[in-house]
Order: sequence, then structure tokens, then C-alpha cells
Amino acid sequence: MVEKGLLGQFDVFIFDWDGTLTQMHFLRKLNQMLNPSWRYKKRRTRQMLRIGDAEVYNIVHTKRRYAVEMRAMEFKNKMLISLIELSLKFVKPHLQDYAKDVITTLYKDNKKIALLTDANPYRALRELSEEHISNYFDVVVSGQEIKALKPNPAGIDTVLYALNLHKDKNRVVYICDMVDDVLAAKNAGVRACAVANGVESYERLSKVRPWRIYNSMESLRKAL
Repeated sequence: MVEKGLLGQFDVFIFDWDGTLTQMHFLRKLNQMLNPSWRYKKRRTRQMLRIGDAEVYNIVHTKRRYAVEMRAMEFKNKMLISLIELSLKFVKPHLQDYAKDVITTLYKDNKKIALLTDANPYRALRELSEEHISNYFDVVVSGQEIKALKPNPAGIDTVLYALNLHKDKNRVVYICDMVDDVLAAKNAGVRACAVANGVESYERLSKVRPWRIYNSMESLRKAL
């Protein structure tokens, strides 16, 4: 039996932005590696994944400890943070090759299309508009806005609630380029298609076992 293409298997396509639909600019990679405020946000997200009645005290304690660490890092790296954040304002997005083809194909097939990104919501919306693809998306969610960066599944859950599809996840796929993205999909109970033309390599992505891995957006387009 021949396996159906992605169009036949899924009704909802959620996309990551930086590194997946757009080429990952080196300044954004630098920001994620060096900016202490970004590292703090990611650590808090990982703690949020483990919230439970027995762990509330530990998480509150961890939040306070991280807050102290954060203030120390910001003081020490204030100039670096300012420089990186200023530079990012001048970084213009460039869509991955075939990314618009993928989006328009889904749109013409009446699929639900959403964006889940850890990027600042205003930047993501502006860049969608600049690339003339904002009208293709039914829902746009920023992990920063809901204070739940990936691998926290809250972003995917928010998308599905907005689409009134939170009880039916079998035909939902998250298309992404990072390990944390794949883990977010797994934590939310949806499938992940990783595209290894962004931040992380094919080998690294394969270690977290996404449902599918593609070498490029062109390969993903052919799989539709």
C-alpha cells in the first residue's frame, strides 16, 4: 500500500518561523547562544514542563534563583545584550527556498495553517507581512507572549484551542527545525516533521526521533 502524502494525512499544519520558514540569520543564532536573557527564558520553560503539586515549591525556589542569576548576568553583559538586540532590529527575513510554495499549496488545499514561534510577536507579524504571506495563516502564536517557550507544549495547545481542535490531534503536524521544537510537539501529543536546513543538523534532530525528517523545504514540498 502506498503511503499518503502529507496533504492526505494532516488537516492542520503548524510551522515554526526562524530557521524553518526563514533562513536563520547568524545574529539570531548569536542571540540564542550568548544573550543571557534568552538562556534564562529557555531554562524557565524547561522548569515549567515539570510543574506538579509536589514540585511547586522547588519551581518557585528555582524561579527566584534564576532571577538572581539573571540580574547578575544582565549587569555583567549589559553592553552585549544592547548590541545584539539593536542588531536584530535590522535583520530582515529571507524565506527558505520553496517555503512559499509549501504554504500556498496548503492554502489552496484548504488546510489550516498556523505559526508557532518563540520570536517576539511583533517581529513575527511584521516579517510575515513583509514576506506577503500573513494572509495564509489562521493563527499566529508567540511563545514569548504566552510566556511558554518551547519545549513547553503550551504554544501548540494554544494554537489548537484557537482552532477548536484541541481534542483531535491525530491530523495535526508541527513543522520545525530544532530539537526543542520536536520535543514541544511530542509533549503536546502531535507529530513533528523536522526540516534540517535551519539551526540543527539532521543527525542531532534524528536523536529526538521526530515523525519525519527532511533535508530541505524542497524535500518537504515533494512529500506533500
